[in-house]
Amino acid sequence: MGGHPCHVLDPRNDRLLWWNRVLLLARFAALAVDPFFLFALAVDDDGGDGGGAVCVYIVESVVRAVSIVRTCVDAMHLCHVWLQFRLAYVSRESLVVGCGKLVWDARDIAFHYLGSLRGFWLDVFVVLPIPQGYVSENSKAIGIHMCRGGCSLRVGVAPATP
Repeated sequence: MGGHPCHVLDPRNDRLLWWNRVLLLARFAALAVDPFFLFALAVDDDGGDGGGAVCVYIVESVVRAVSIVRTCVDAMHLCHVWLQFRLAYVSRESLVVGCGKLVWDARDIAFHYLGSLRGFWLDVFVVLPIPQGYVSENSKAIGIHMCRGGCSLRVGVAPATP
């Protein structure tokens, strides 16, 4: 009855504590990287003399670099989600007595993780590639210029800045 204890991990393990620290740093990196999706926009004055069209570009190099970093962080978070299905937890019923007992049954661990809103469902929401998906969906329209004389569609890469 229940899961195999050899597949369930002890949360007090030193490697798991190290992994939690690495994951915390990765989450900080994700928070630091996400605003850079806004820096993917660039403004260029085509005329140069003030009479030309001012155009807004999406800079592909910035989008690629930020997407790569964010995807790596998301991959680490997916490993964390997988790890949570194997990680023993302290049952609430045992906390009433004062000393918490770890639940070692793999099925109970999985149901506990799936049933908690702050657990699995929050992790799924965090892993969703919303910034990457938004930018990649709009990257088909790279070169949509919002110019003074109206909008024009020019497919291409933003000019390199010196």
